[in-house]
Amino acid sequence: RAAPSDAAQRSRVAPGWRAIVCYERCHRPEEAPVRAAIVRTVAGLGGGLASFKKAVKFEYAAPRMNLENYALITDGREARPCVQALTQACLVPPTLMVVLSE
Repeated sequence: RAAPSDAAQRSRVAPGWRAIVCYERCHRPEEAPVRAAIVRTVAGLGGGLASFKKAVKFEYAAPRMNLENYALITDGREARPCVQALTQACLVPPTLMVVLSE
């Protein structure tokens, strides 16, 4: 089966969505290939991107963000604190949650 075209992939994603990246090493030089892949994928699907090193920073920013249609990309260390922050703030859960592992 052939891979869907870029246009077909974009049509499946609701407009106005964003990816929230929350993991401690997201801005380190050795993580540049991972970050670049995330940025390319999100941009290719017409989404926005916000990144945080720690869940506490995400917790502070989340109530001020329009989090209706978003994907949460995190690592094992920050996954639980991110979910707890969303629960405590009574925010909408992510449409998709990706936990990165080594």
